Order: sequence, then structure tokens, then C-alpha cells
Amino acid sequence: MNERQKLSIFARILQHRELSVFAALILLWILGSILRPDFFPSKRNFLSLFQEMSQLGIIAVGMTFIIINADIDLSVGSVMGLATANFAVMTNFYHWNAWLVAVLVLIVGTVIGYINGLLATKGKLPAFIATLGMLFLARGLTLAISGGYQIAPLPPSSFFLFGAHNQALGGLNNQVLVLLAVVVIGSIVLRKTVFGYQVYSTGGNVQAAQFAGINTDQVRLRAFMIASFCASLAGLLNITFMKNFSPTTGNSFELDVIAAVVVGGTSIFGGRGSVIGTIIGAGILVSIRKILTIGIWLGGDRPWRLLQTANPIFIGIAILIAVLLDIWVREEEILKRLWAKLQGKHLPARPSKMAASETLGTSGYVVNLAPPKTAVGKFAESLLEYRESGGILLLVILILVGHSFRPDYFLSFDNFFNVLRDQIVEIGLITVGMTMVIINKDIDLSVGSVLSLGAAMWSVLVKGHGWNGWIAALLTVCVGVLIGTINGLLVTKGRLPAFIATLGMLHFCRGISATIAGGWQLTQFPKTSFFLIGSDNRALFGLPNQVFIFLVAVIIGGLVLWRGKYGYQVYSTGGNARAALLAGINTDWVRLRAFILCSTLAAIVGMISVTKIKSFAPQLGLGQELNVIAAVIVGGTSLLGGRGSIAGSIIGAFVLGYLNSIISTGILVEGQIRSIPQRWLQIVIGSVILGAVLFDIWIRNEKIIQRTWSKIRT
Repeated sequence: MNERQKLSIFARILQHRELSVFAALILLWILGSILRPDFFPSKRNFLSLFQEMSQLGIIAVGMTFIIINADIDLSVGSVMGLATANFAVMTNFYHWNAWLVAVLVLIVGTVIGYINGLLATKGKLPAFIATLGMLFLARGLTLAISGGYQIAPLPPSSFFLFGAHNQALGGLNNQVLVLLAVVVIGSIVLRKTVFGYQVYSTGGNVQAAQFAGINTDQVRLRAFMIASFCASLAGLLNITFMKNFSPTTGNSFELDVIAAVVVGGTSIFGGRGSVIGTIIGAGILVSIRKILTIGIWLGGDRPWRLLQTANPIFIGIAILIAVLLDIWVREEEILKRLWAKLQGKHLPARPSKMAASETLGTSGYVVNLAPPKTAVGKFAESLLEYRESGGILLLVILILVGHSFRPDYFLSFDNFFNVLRDQIVEIGLITVGMTMVIINKDIDLSVGSVLSLGAAMWSVLVKGHGWNGWIAALLTVCVGVLIGTINGLLVTKGRLPAFIATLGMLHFCRGISATIAGGWQLTQFPKTSFFLIGSDNRALFGLPNQVFIFLVAVIIGGLVLWRGKYGYQVYSTGGNARAALLAGINTDWVRLRAFILCSTLAAIVGMISVTKIKSFAPQLGLGQELNVIAAVIVGGTSLLGGRGSIAGSIIGAFVLGYLNSIISTGILVEGQIRSIPQRWLQIVIGSVILGAVLFDIWIRNEKIIQRTWSKIRT
């Protein structure tokens, strides 16, 4: 067999998505067998592997329909948690029949998917934002329904057989049988039915699908319903296996689900993928986790094990490799081009694909032409064009509500300083960089993990190695710059969608952060002047010192974005990247710098957090990326790119800060302070996100007020 034939066979293997992913899974299993020959090839291990795949795989099947449609669903983890809460409460407290409750739970999950689909289709919200809002809402409802407490034990029922081991099948857990049923049904629907054909058509080319008579909105809506149904089903299986309810069930599980689908070969650009590939992808993630858990046999009494905290590192790497393989080998056909170049032949044309700058699940819509302006229409438009107006109005309402709840405290300097110290500085600093990223029509999901990594690195250098606090801070800033550079290069030169690139970096940095700290909380740091940053300045009425860093970043960032040449380039790139490129703007360099700024500020915030609380915890920054994105959106920055401001994002940060303050300070009733359950904060944040984006699209873009007024006048 000559070299050309070998290359041709290798290229065909890579082009066949399921085969190449399956080969990777087999290699992982071989590696596991080499590292732990006494355990990995055993029946016990594979039964455990299949059981661990069940819940992840079931949700991933539903997510496959979503991503083939070129959408995304961030709410599946929270929907899974909500399903477990509903089941536990209804069976344990109200003593409903478990089978009846299970049916109701699945119906509720399907309704949630229907709402997601309506928001994404009829509401014209980007799928990323519609499901992000639902993530907060479902998580808040989970805590509200359960009271935030673990519920156990649950009353016995034959329904719990779904989580039992089936001795007739050699101890195989019955969850695996449910997974197999979902896989078979999902594969048949996707490959052999009209709906499956419509899913591929919608994701491949939505306009061509519409011209062919396909109701693409209906196709997308059904996919969201399938995904939420699968998430609820996985939640039911979780509670039958665990025999109890935990309020943290499903938290951040959506990231593992997306990773499984992407690693399984489903194209992030839509139009291609399979259920079989997704299940293999889930197997790869579970196998990586298992290998890290069982360790390496080096002789002696115990195997040598890596820290469990290293698991996200390998998941992040797997995500990035899978997507780069998808783009560079399948989309760019790099092997064919390399072979043609080696032979001295003319290089084949690059296939025309969706621009990599298009963020998964954040595609925009054509804005309708506004009707002729009346005097009222001109006034309304001038008011609405001031994008910070919505955030300012919401902030004023919150301040009035907070003052009515706690007139003795809410408007005091103590509360203002607490909001600044605990909320605004951390969220507000990162929003300076995130605003530029989102105006560029990108997104950065890694900032929470970069925050944690910055805190961990500084803490380990100062406490573990005795470094000077300021020198450690300088190195930490350099690490932030490096991570931002990698994110930017993956998005610009690697052509990865920003969502996927930073999702991989989220896992990678979270794993590195916990690993270098050993998974432990770090306290009792040596004395260093660097801790003054986290202290209150008594000479300035107790104003926290970190506020000065915050003000400097906000002023410089605001001026650069408002009046600087780079700010003009950011708005041009986000508004119309091709026009900006034709105008001579290096759009890749513009986007790269925004990612660098965002990660650098996140690393700085991590160090500020340590100086403030005098300790480091592995969960620091967990989920903070969602709060930062929420603040930017509430502040009026458009996810469709090209519009927004630093001032608006800071207003959004104040909105979230005062929301949290209202919840935490409670209500003064007849001289007694009554607490407000913290769980309502998630529900309010989700509602605010959805309201802000609906306001942006329907009021500003669709100009519904002007159109309604014009219709009334005529």
C-alpha cells in the first residue's frame, strides 16, 4: 500500500465522524487497560462505565437535535435538577403516586422546552440567551420548591426499579436499558423520519430549508422540547438511582452535555451529527474520568492516582481537539490540501462555510424597517436609542424597592460599600473586558475559571513558595494575558466559535486551578502589603481600596471604547465584520485584544477576591461568567454585536448587586427583619435577562412602539 492510499484511508476515517470518535474511545480503553490491567478490563468497571454514561447520554441525545439545528441549550442541567425536585417533593411531602408524578415531571420538562423554543423562534431571542435565562429560572424554582434542602428518604415505589441493578443481565443497571431505548429512538427519528431530514436541513442552511417549504421555527421548537424532555427523564433516573434529592443536582451539567455532543462529532456549525457519535462522545468523557479515578498501577499496595480535580483539564482539551479536528480536517479538508501541496498540484478551493466568528446559538435577525416617524415616534426613538436607559430605570426601581423593604439600612453608606466590595468590583471589573468581547459579537465563558486560576496561582505562590505578593501578582497577570491570547487565537486563527473555544478553556482553567491548589482551601497567608488592596481605606470613610482599581479600569475602558481608535474598531467589527475588514481594520487583532483584556481582568479579580476574604477556595468564581454576561446584557449591550457601552455594563453590575442586596438584607416588618430566601435571586436574574434581551430586540430592533403608534394614528 503506497503513501497516497494510506493517506486516503486515513482521510476517509476522519471524514466518517462516528468511526474516528469510536477509534478514540477504543484507544482510551486500551490506555486504561495498560494503566490498570487489574481493574479496567473487568466486568465491574464496564458496568460502572455504562451506568455513569446513562444520564449524560440521555440528555446528550436531546442536545444533539439542538446543536444540529445550530442552536444551543444551556438550561438542560437546571431542568434536570428541577425534575428531581418536583419528583421528591410530590412523592415525599404530598404522597402522590411515583408513576403519576413521573409523567407530570416529563410534561413539565416538555413545556419548559416549548417555552425555550418560543423564545428562540417567535421571541427572536438568541438561543444562548433564551436558555441562559431559563437556566436561572429553573435553578431558582428548584431551590424554591425544595427549600434548598436535601430530601431523603423517599417513599418506596416500584418506579425505583429504573435505578436498580438487573441481576438477570449480569448486574447491568436498568438506567442503561433506558439509555439504549433513547438512543435507538433518537437514531431512528434523526436518520429515518421526515423530522430528522428537516433538522439536518434547518441546521445546514436555514434559508434553503425555508425555501423548500420547511417550517424551520417548528423544527427548532420541537428540538428544544426533545432536549428538555430528555433532561427531565435523566433527572428521574438520577433520583431513582440516588434514592434522595440534592439541591445541587444538575448544576453545570449542561457543560458536560455540550462537551459530549461536540466530542462525539456533531458539527458546531449545524447540519451534521448523529446520536451514535454523541453516545460515543459521552463514553469518551466518562472513560477519561474513570481513568483519572482508578489511577495507575505501579506495584505495591495502592495504585497511584491523579487528583480528581484534573478531570476538567482533559475534558477541556478533548473539546478543543474535537472541534479543531472538525474544522481543520473536515471543514477545511486540510489532508487533501496537504497531499495536493506535496504533489505540487493546484490546491483545491476551500469549502464555503459559516464564518467562524458566528457564535453558536447567538445568530441575529434582520431588522424590520421602521415606519415613518411621528413626533411621538421621534421622542420614543431618541429615548430608546440611549441604551443605558433600561438599566437605569431598572436600577432606580430596585433602589426604591430596597428602600421600602429596609428604610433603616438600604440607602446607607455601609450598604453601598458592601455592594461595592462584594458585588460591583468583581463583576464590574470583568464586564469592562466582556463588554468589548460581546460588542465584537463574541462571548467568553472562561472568565469565572480564569478568576479561580488567578486566585489559586497567586495563593500558591505566596503561601506555598513564599513569593513576594507583588511579584506573584505580576506573574498571575501574565498568565491571564496568556489565556486571553490562547482564547483569541483559537477564535481567530483556529476559526472556533467563541462559545466553544472558551467552553474548553473554562474546563481547562477550572481543572488547573483546583489541581495546583491540591483541591484544598488555602488560608493563613504570610503578611504582605498586597493585602492592602482588599482592605477598607479609613482615610476615605472606609471606601474599599479595590474600588480604585475598579474606577481606573472603568474610566480607561470607557474612554477607549467611547473615543479611542480601538473603540471605533470594536464597534465596526461587531457591527459588520466584513465591512470593517474591507475598510482596512484587522478584525482578528481587534477581537484578540478584547479576549486578552477580558482574561487579564478576570485574573486580577481573582487576586482581589483573595485579598478581600484572606483565603482561597476551589469553588471560587464558579458560575461567575453567567453573572458577568447577565450584567453586560442588562446594561444594554447587544448580543448581536456592534452596540453597547462600559457605562451600561456597570449599571447592569449595580442592578445585580442591588438585587443581591435586597435579597440578603431582608424586609423590615414591625421592627423585625424577615429574611428573603436566597433562591429567589436566581429567578429574578433569569427574568431580568430575558426581559432585557426581549426589550432590546422587540423595542429597539423591531421598533414595536413606533410601529404601534403609527398604526393607531392611521
